[in-house]
Amino acid sequence: MLSIVTNVSLYDSSRIKTVLPHWLRVFDKVLYEVVVIFDEILPTGRIAELHKRPDKKKDVLNSLEYLSKMDSRIKPISLDYSKLKDISKKWFQSGNPIRSQGGTPIFPFVFAIELAEKNFILKIDCDVVFYNNGFLDKALILLKENNFDLIEPPRLFYSERPTISTRAFFINYNILSEKLPLKAYKTDFIKQIYRLLKRRPAYLAFEEILQKEILKGKIKYLLLNEPLGFSMHIPRKDQFEKENIGEIVLLFESGKIPDKQKKSSWDYCEEHWLKSNF
Repeated sequence: MLSIVTNVSLYDSSRIKTVLPHWLRVFDKVLYEVVVIFDEILPTGRIAELHKRPDKKKDVLNSLEYLSKMDSRIKPISLDYSKLKDISKKWFQSGNPIRSQGGTPIFPFVFAIELAEKNFILKIDCDVVFYNNGFLDKALILLKENNFDLIEPPRLFYSERPTISTRAFFINYNILSEKLPLKAYKTDFIKQIYRLLKRRPAYLAFEEILQKEILKGKIKYLLLNEPLGFSMHIPRKDQFEKENIGEIVLLFESGKIPDKQKKSSWDYCEEHWLKSNF
């Protein structure tokens, strides 16, 4: 059985109403739970600039309540900052990183992983959707064989020399935990001073931290390839507010994907999904 973990902010009410039911459909046969960590503190940096207009807290809570009633495997949990030091001590050699210099989560990611009940975990951002053509079974087999510490589902626009993305990755928790703690890498000294003056964190993004550990040989990583399916990132809040986004997600999960989208980008492009492109 598989635990899915994800993080939700005040920008994500419309996202989760589309994406979580999609995950239930795609991963249903092996899914034990979907742990949804709600962080009420607004993101900063690049993330805040990208989305601009937050949702009302009550709208996010109403969405979470609706989803948990729809399927009891969906488990909303508030991010508990009182656990920051204890969890950081387990995951990182020093420091208590909450977010990166760009505003991307660090503590919310590892907090979510720590709350999963199952050993096999799929960590996903709540703006990523999937077409499964065998990647799920392949990932679970590899996790059982302990061949890799981090396994990423196939992406659109596959790269021959990929660096890890934390948008979606599988872990065998028992195996990965043996590699902890990781080093919480920071920007160079000059940039650290600038971040300090701006009262912003100086930590690199979690995916950059993992990539450095991969290059050092501490962590074994695999990106699964295209024939096993795809993942697609839908980056913007306004894209989830369009009436046709539910239909597009259904098309994607069934493998009906325009060639223009496959060949252009991992990120969803609305123009590629016009009826004339099928």
